[in-house]
Amino acid sequence: MADGFDRLSPGARERLGHGAHEGRLVALPAMGHGSEIRAVRLDEQTVEYVESREFGDLVVRAIRLEVERERQDLMIDRCRSLTARWAADERAAAT
Repeated sequence: MADGFDRLSPGARERLGHGAHEGRLVALPAMGHGSEIRAVRLDEQTVEYVESREFGDLVVRAIRLEVERERQDLMIDRCRSLTARWAADERAAAT
């Protein structure tokens, strides 16, 4: 994925709408009667986010903004395939 994402222009973050995101990366763990029920691991949240529609839409917007028109569809398909494979590998490794 380095061939499309590493070269985002300085204003790309603003155009992609990153300003509205929360500053916190990991949700707080669920609490029950004052004790932690289950800690949420960063890798679990990362996999969930990568599999989400929100991430897919972000990838498409980034590619549409930064990649030459004739390569966009190929790049979108490639990114979807690679991220799906990565998420499946992460889920398999977690079990």
